[in-house]
Amino acid sequence: MAYASNSGLTLSKSTVFAAKAETAEGTPATDAAGDVMAITPENIGFTLGRDPIATDVLLATLSKQATVPGMYQVGCTCQTLIRGSGTQGTAPRDAPLLKNAFGDQFDGAAGTISSPSTTALTTSGTATEGGHLRIEVGAAYQIRRCLTEATKACTFWPPVNSAPGTSDAVQSGNAFLLTTADRPTLTGVWYFGVGSTSPKKLVLTGLRVTAMEIALETGKPGVINWTLEGLGYAVSYTAISYTVPNLGALEAPPICLGLSQTDMWAGTQDATSAVGAVVLNTDAALSVAVGDRLYIDVGANYESQTITSVADSGTTQITLGHSNFSAVSSGSPAYIMRDYCAPAATLALNYGKVDATCMNATYGKEATRAISREVTLEYGDKRFIDWDDVNLRDSPMFSEVSVALGSEEGNIAALSLPRWWRTDVALDHGDGLMNAAPSGFGGMEGSGDDELWMTYF
Repeated sequence: MAYASNSGLTLSKSTVFAAKAETAEGTPATDAAGDVMAITPENIGFTLGRDPIATDVLLATLSKQATVPGMYQVGCTCQTLIRGSGTQGTAPRDAPLLKNAFGDQFDGAAGTISSPSTTALTTSGTATEGGHLRIEVGAAYQIRRCLTEATKACTFWPPVNSAPGTSDAVQSGNAFLLTTADRPTLTGVWYFGVGSTSPKKLVLTGLRVTAMEIALETGKPGVINWTLEGLGYAVSYTAISYTVPNLGALEAPPICLGLSQTDMWAGTQDATSAVGAVVLNTDAALSVAVGDRLYIDVGANYESQTITSVADSGTTQITLGHSNFSAVSSGSPAYIMRDYCAPAATLALNYGKVDATCMNATYGKEATRAISREVTLEYGDKRFIDWDDVNLRDSPMFSEVSVALGSEEGNIAALSLPRWWRTDVALDHGDGLMNAAPSGFGGMEGSGDDELWMTYF
């Protein structure tokens, strides 16, 4: 039997997704052109089901008996590219999803620097604890985490290579900050067959991001895979009521090439440094390599040098060759920074949740609440120069991991895990090069809500 017409066919490319914050959980918010998300064709999926409840009674048969529909299960998945708005200080297009995943958003203002050191500055703009700073240092910019902020005076970490100059520029960007407070819900509106004679509309209410996966792969743009779960849904044959913005004209996403991708460990200076060498107390599991960068507190500032030689006595002390530091007091803190050669990396933010079920609620749920949060990271290292990844798995020592994508203002994204603890290490040689692939979780650095930092510049 042939269909009389193909007018009911819907092209998958003719799809629009908009996300809008709700003022009341589960009450639909009205979407507009500014709420349209720039999603890719990948990872689009929907959960529009109900739990089947068995009504079996004992009969002399093995046949399955009828079920009745129970609780609603509502949600969707989608994917966005990691890319900025094109304008420094303007949040990216997928900011509603990012804010819902993290819980809070801070839109900073750029300024100029006063009272600078290698770990502190005062900005004439605005900044916030939990966001990054993009600091002008000489002819280039360096991205650092803003540890504290009080009356525009900021401390930051890791140290910059040299103190920035007075009146140099500093940017605080658009920061997405973790919070334990309840996250406002979203209305997600999907339009199918936009511009056709058979438009269809799906409205998902009470949505929260329950999983966010950031995937980076060499030679490709970074992507974010989203999982959202909600309370209810409604379907209709309704056309979109506004002009869809030209999302094809958005800023091109940065490709994962030439990234700043670093891992930092801690140690302490053992004795006053000699010219060209320093003795460092380190964790027994840590092996330092030529090419790593050494930061040492020399008083008001940190100084940094590239390590040129390593002499290991077999204990927790190592002697490092470098260019000359200023005189360093015994016990001064020191840090090793290493760049990694990662073919790919995956960072995930996942929430555990509980449903507030209610027999009076239309869809059986009055609300949902997050009851746990986990940040995980795994990546590979094809240089495999030592056993650090394996040894640090068994050590109480953490690393700080940071990645910066992009270099053009308006299209830069910075990610940091201040406390990353390795829990597993895989070794493989699938393409002929040995690859050490550690994985682990991000833990709290201070009082909490600080295990993951993300900022757009």
